[in-house]
Amino acid sequence: MKKVCFAVIAFLAPIFGASGEGVIADLARDWSNAVNGNNGWTYNAGNVPLPFQPSWLGLPAWAPGVLAPNLSPGVFKLASAGTLSAQLDLQVNDVCVLSADPQNSGSAGVANVKWTSSVSGTIEIRGRVWNAALLQALDNQYMVKLNGMVLTSGTIHHLTDTRSHPLVIAQNATVQAGDVLEFDFVKPASQELGTFSGVSLSITQSQGTRILPQFAFGGGWDTTLYFTAAPDAPASLTVNFNSDTGTPLNVPAFGGTFAHLDIPAGGTAVLEAPNEGPLVQGYALVELPAGVSGYAVFRQTVPGRPDQEASIPFMLPGSPADLIWDDTAFTTAVAIVNLSSNPNPVTLTARGPDGNVIGSSQVIISADGKLAATLLSFPGLAGIVGRRGALEITGTSGPIAVTALRFAGSAFTGIPVN
Repeated sequence: MKKVCFAVIAFLAPIFGASGEGVIADLARDWSNAVNGNNGWTYNAGNVPLPFQPSWLGLPAWAPGVLAPNLSPGVFKLASAGTLSAQLDLQVNDVCVLSADPQNSGSAGVANVKWTSSVSGTIEIRGRVWNAALLQALDNQYMVKLNGMVLTSGTIHHLTDTRSHPLVIAQNATVQAGDVLEFDFVKPASQELGTFSGVSLSITQSQGTRILPQFAFGGGWDTTLYFTAAPDAPASLTVNFNSDTGTPLNVPAFGGTFAHLDIPAGGTAVLEAPNEGPLVQGYALVELPAGVSGYAVFRQTVPGRPDQEASIPFMLPGSPADLIWDDTAFTTAVAIVNLSSNPNPVTLTARGPDGNVIGSSQVIISADGKLAATLLSFPGLAGIVGRRGALEITGTSGPIAVTALRFAGSAFTGIPVN
């Protein structure tokens, strides 16, 4: 089977992005005036879920009642502008919490919003809180708890922590299904009355490992990895490099077999493996946090002509992988990474435009290894010559990651893989 130097081919496919991806709960998006418990969210006084009040201070809200001492705590989502909204630093669809105090709450518990996890694993808690009271010089304190243990806290100051300059919540946590996140809003002990705090909260499940199936440097090639973090939170990530046989790959530019990056909120970070020395190839595994997006760029340098570049996305492990190939005037190739710790029989099935199978091949890829080859070099796929169609690549004993590429002469491009 003929091996292909995949450093000469790269994707022009859409760049992988994480914006909105993995969001499993969002306080405003999941809001309900009908169910106190929608998508795991509850609105509470202490441990007691609040009843719904159709007209509380002139708007619908979750609160113990409509008059003191059963007025607060209250939790509401602003549906439209009105008398109360004119006194608050809120916009339509903002969620707001009124903290409790003895005068308006009696013995009611602390104002809070809780979320019961429906997932197990690493989550990222992202949000903003601000002091929504425009007229009264009152503050609130907030606390974020996981199963009763405080993760982070702070004071929301009047006219300082505004909607346009809020306090940012950016917290990671490891949870099991059924764990409870609690967001408390409490007046300072020295303050007589509670006050209003705007709050925006989302829970995102970590994206986990993404694969860059081709990584090359030297011999006329370099690979550059680009990352950016969401505007509301910094992020950290680690990129590990493996050879085609699955062993750790030393990258001199990074001083070892992995690289760690800390990215400021809204910032970017770059890893470049430059064109130095002989050609070295492998693949990269990116522990990509939620809120971070990125891609890689290959650059080919050949004396006597302008450099050529193309981008390639980070791939999500899985099986099967599906793509469309065209070998009428081009050569199609694939790079397949076996993410199993065992040898993985991988089957490639090619179908023509009519959907009928025109060829099938099975190869065994070593544990954590990578195979890069043209489709024509796989036994059983000779029928693709001069034709186009669809290809399914299936791993038998574990997940795979696939890059599909097409080239003609010195030009290279990529084929999206589903």
